Amino acid sequence: MTCPRYQVLGDNGRIIKKDIENYKPSEAAKSTPEAAKTEKATSSPAVSMAIPAGEEGVEETKNSNMRKAIAKALGNSKFTAPHFYLTIEVDMDNAIASRAQINTLPRYKGVF
Repeated sequence: MTCPRYQVLGDNGRIIKKDIENYKPSEAAKSTPEAAKTEKATSSPAVSMAIPAGEEGVEETKNSNMRKAIAKALGNSKFTAPHFYLTIEVDMDNAIASRAQINTLPRYKGVF
C-alpha cells in the first residue's frame, strides 16, 4: 500500500510507527491544495492527533528447565488425555426462593 500524501519508511511501502509519528497534516494539505479544498468542503472539523506517552519495551528471558517441564506436561495432558464436556439444565426456582428468604433474615442473630 502506498500513500501519496507522505513518505513511507517501511519495507515495500509498508506503513510503520515512525511514519505515523512523523506525519504532519499541515504539510500534506500544502502539498495537494486541490485535494485540501475538496476535503474542507466535504469533511467535518479537523481532529488533533493524540501523541502516545510512555515507552515501549520488550524483555525476553529464557525459560528455566522447570518451566519447560511444566509446559510440556500441560501440553501433553491436554492433547493426549481424553476430554469431554457436559451441559445440563437445572431448575433453580427453589434456590432463588431460598435465597430470597435468607436475604430477609437479619444479618446478625441477637442484634436489634
